[in-house]
Amino acid sequence: MEIISIYTSEIDKDLEEQIMKCFNITFSENKPSNYFKWKYKDNPFGDSLHVIVIDNNQVIATRVFWRLDINGVESYQCVDTSVLPEYQGKGIFGKTVRTALEQIGDKQIYNYPNENSAPAYLKYGWKPIENSNCIKFNLKLLLLPSSPKIDWTKKQLEWRFENCLISKYYQYNDGDRYYIFGLRREKWPVLLGYSEFSLNLEYINPLFCFSYDVNSKGICIRKKLIYMYKFKNELNLKSYLFDMI
Repeated sequence: MEIISIYTSEIDKDLEEQIMKCFNITFSENKPSNYFKWKYKDNPFGDSLHVIVIDNNQVIATRVFWRLDINGVESYQCVDTSVLPEYQGKGIFGKTVRTALEQIGDKQIYNYPNENSAPAYLKYGWKPIENSNCIKFNLKLLLLPSSPKIDWTKKQLEWRFENCLISKYYQYNDGDRYYIFGLRREKWPVLLGYSEFSLNLEYINPLFCFSYDVNSKGICIRKKLIYMYKFKNELNLKSYLFDMI
């Protein structure tokens, strides 16, 4: 098996199709045909790093470190990891992690792992974010004041929320703040944060809502998996950064 690391701008159409084929087979999904273009090639934050495993001229595993900066600092989120079923359990996870760490160096990395991968990330030096494993519930008006500011440009906001191909987002306006909501399981409103820019999103005005954010003021109704990171300084990660809603 050959392991390569390559940035989005270097990926041609043929390799893109192989990457998406591997992902769709692994998860028995069928992502939109322009999913790769939206998420990676159109990303206004810059190039993402793709670690790709090839066997017999076939892409059999992929791992993406998605460029999504924090406070203007170059940062990457682990997303879209896939391994074809017949290659699972062969140590590919560890090999791709080591390859990515060598390439990224001391840049910031963060993610929201599942139960299977969380122990492995801890093994490779990731640390949990304290108090990040609680889903909050409250009246919308009581959650709004503790909602984090999404300090992105309008172009970045439009790319992430207006143009998203896999989730629909909503907006609620209160003065000069525009609050962005996602829907959990297509029915439960989740407050992500607010922006100073109005987006072309459908209006929503729920009485109650949820929040995944560490600093939200609400009732903890359920524990969840924790956010994790690997870089030098402690960081108070915000829920809107994560590719989960």
